[in-house]
Parts: sequence; C-alpha cells; structure tokens
Amino acid sequence: MAQLNAHRNAYTAERIDAARLEVAWNWQAPTPPRPAWHGPAKWDAYNNVRTHSMRNYDSVFAPIVVGQRLYWGSSVDDAVHAVDAATGQPQWSFFTEGAVRVAPTYVDGRLYFGSDDGHAYCINAEDGALIWKHRPSTPTRRVLNNGRFIPLWPVRTGVVVDNGTAYFAASMLPWKESFLCALDAKTGEANGSGRFVKRLEG
Repeated sequence: MAQLNAHRNAYTAERIDAARLEVAWNWQAPTPPRPAWHGPAKWDAYNNVRTHSMRNYDSVFAPIVVGQRLYWGSSVDDAVHAVDAATGQPQWSFFTEGAVRVAPTYVDGRLYFGSDDGHAYCINAEDGALIWKHRPSTPTRRVLNNGRFIPLWPVRTGVVVDNGTAYFAASMLPWKESFLCALDAKTGEANGSGRFVKRLEG
C-alpha cells in the first residue's frame, strides 16, 4: 500500500546510507503538476474559521513502488504511469478523463485510484488493463476548475482497500451533496455486507 499503510505514515525502519545514494534515472513531466486549487486556503468560509493550508495535497506526483515497478498518477496528462523501478523504462500508461491527484493503492496485483473525471478505477498492475470503474454520481453539467471542465463530484480522496472493500468519496463543493462509497474491491459493485453508495446532503 502507498506510504506504508492505510494511514500513509510514510515510515520505514530500513537504514539508508545517504552518502552512497546517487541518481540512477529520472523522469521529467512536460509541465509541473497542476494542483486542484491555486494557492493555499487560509480561510474556511463554510465554517467561518481561519485555517492552515488544507488544499495543498497534490503539488507533486506521489509514487509507490511494488516489486520492480514504480507507479504514479498525474495531474498533467490525466494518467497512471508504470515504469521499471531500476531503469525508469516505461511499462504502460492508463489514461482517464481527469487529473489523478493521489497515489494509487496496490492490493493483490491491482491498482486502485480516483480521478477528477468522477470515477474510481481498478486496473491490472501488470499491464494497466481496466478491471472496473465506478462513478457514484449521475452525470450532469460540468464546471470549470483549475482550467479544466470537470463534474461536480471528482474523486480526489484516493481509494483505500481493506478486507476486500474499496473505500472512496466523490465531492468538491460544501453546498452540494457528496457521495461516500464502499464497493467490492474485485467487482466494483456495492454488493454484500458493508458495501454501499451513500449520498450525503450538505
């Protein structure tokens, strides 16, 4: 799972001699990442309180490494990419219709992630083939956000998988409804105990 566990603690007990590290390869995006919100939010207008920056979560690409592959989502070309971790050689790319802002989650040979196009995705980690995708909201008009037209319910939470259930949310505006989802991780359906698609008002 990305960054150690479901809490994304990003910690390892492994000891690394930093003085011996050297660049083996690098990858350069054609443009810098495109964060969802321009600049940090200094005011929570909905709750009428001052706050620290809560929106600066996607200013860089967040990779994960599983075995001999490195995976990351991109807000530049709306894709998840896989490269050889040792050489940087591209393996495959899977394109969506919106930015992929949070690192994919790897479970049992599959990658799970959300996209600004309003879908959560499950793809094969070996070749990038689509297994399922799910959009909890009904397609409606799109709005302009970050220079792009997107639905009112992008999936910007990432997807967490626990005990065979994939969890994610689709939401953006506090005065619009949100969707909280718990789907069968294998099928993408809200079937079985503890599986649901809940519409949350306000």
